[in-house]
Amino acid sequence: MKHIKNIKPLVGLNNLKTQNIILDLLDDISNHPTIGDIENSGLISLRDYNPGQYITRGVEDYARRLFLVRYGARGKISFIIKEIKENKIKICPIKQKDSICEINLNCCIYSLRSPAGVSHFNITGKEEFALINGNAIPYNFLKVAGITNLSNFRRAIEDLKKAYDDLAGNILLVRRARLTSPNIYYLTFFSENKIIGPSAPMICVQTDDFGLDKSKLLTLYLNSSISLLQLIGFAVETEGAWVAFQGDQVWSQIHIPNFEMLSENIYNRALKVFDEISKLNVDTLFNRYKNRSPIQRLIDEVSLEMLGLEDWKNKLDDIYEAITGELQAMLEILEKSKKSSKRKMKIERRKGREEFRQLTLPST
Repeated sequence: MKHIKNIKPLVGLNNLKTQNIILDLLDDISNHPTIGDIENSGLISLRDYNPGQYITRGVEDYARRLFLVRYGARGKISFIIKEIKENKIKICPIKQKDSICEINLNCCIYSLRSPAGVSHFNITGKEEFALINGNAIPYNFLKVAGITNLSNFRRAIEDLKKAYDDLAGNILLVRRARLTSPNIYYLTFFSENKIIGPSAPMICVQTDDFGLDKSKLLTLYLNSSISLLQLIGFAVETEGAWVAFQGDQVWSQIHIPNFEMLSENIYNRALKVFDEISKLNVDTLFNRYKNRSPIQRLIDEVSLEMLGLEDWKNKLDDIYEAITGELQAMLEILEKSKKSSKRKMKIERRKGREEFRQLTLPST
């Protein structure tokens, strides 16, 4: 009954050691609030932005193309950020990278399209942008980028502008990722500027009533091993190391410190750790656990202090071993799935060739 909203910690893990550690941890932090609790209190709000569906329909493709990319995102991309200088931004179409257009930053909003390639969790000053002024880019430039229907283009902009006003906050959570990817570093990001990200990669956290300092502490904690252990316990595996962290079924279940009850000493120490490491480029998430990263340990130690679980510091190596083992199992499942798919495709191609030969009349 304790896990009635999500019973995966009881049945869905790859090894017994990880399962025991997660259940022990959940017992010890059960008196702490969950993200769902603080959302129910009205301090934060977790919302998906489905581009092109917020206030209008039929412009999904155009709405996704409004996001300007500076990191390693894939998918429906039209523009790449080449340079940001003062209040100007230079962009180029992904299909014609030698063609440059310069626009004012006030024609854009702060965004992050994907967690891929973002090696620090405080992205203040390093955000991506999304276009909200349809007149900022000449039509010929839009055409090169694959944007030809100006009506849909403008409707998509209105959709994004409304979503930004309603959903943007100072935190973005990862909604779907491959945890063993060489491009995944963190699962929670912070900006001092209000920021928006599209679903399915990201979840927007509206934080107006939470405050910047607490948003920083929450971001720090949600990038800890204590949070990752819970996420692994609750996550939905979609294909091997690919996992889905839905807002209601996964993130809302994560227990967090009661920031209102922190001592001044721990509160200030956690903020200091945030300032020291949040903009550092680090190793990938998977490698930090395999290599026992000192930066990860620092995040974990201060997170345990915020929870009042200092005795768990002696268990960190066990936690790292459990997380590494679980991620390695996910990776092996993914690799086997790929090999199985390739084998199936070869069999189907061979079968198709044989059927074709049987249907072909012999030459006379």
